[in-house]
Amino acid sequence: MVRKYIPRSRAVFKRTRHNYTWGRSGPVPPAQLTEFECVVIELGLAPEQYMDSPALRLWASANRNRRYIPEELLNHWGLHVDLTWLQNTKFEPRLPVYAD
Repeated sequence: MVRKYIPRSRAVFKRTRHNYTWGRSGPVPPAQLTEFECVVIELGLAPEQYMDSPALRLWASANRNRRYIPEELLNHWGLHVDLTWLQNTKFEPRLPVYAD
């Protein structure tokens, strides 16, 4: 006996569960400390002691072009940030292209 092929409709198949969280962002991660804040904690300094700390000033002078240091401290210590590295980078902003 030859079986007759009977196509199954979509209603016969079990409907799969969809991922209802697709496209939704997850929880916001907690903010991390900056390198400056880590060094301040390591040195055990209070905000009033920042300007008078020789260890913090030495670290700031070595890292002023690479790490975040509050501008108030840079001005107090007479340190200047060298921004010439921006001229040496090959950054070209990409503008959106719109199809006509």
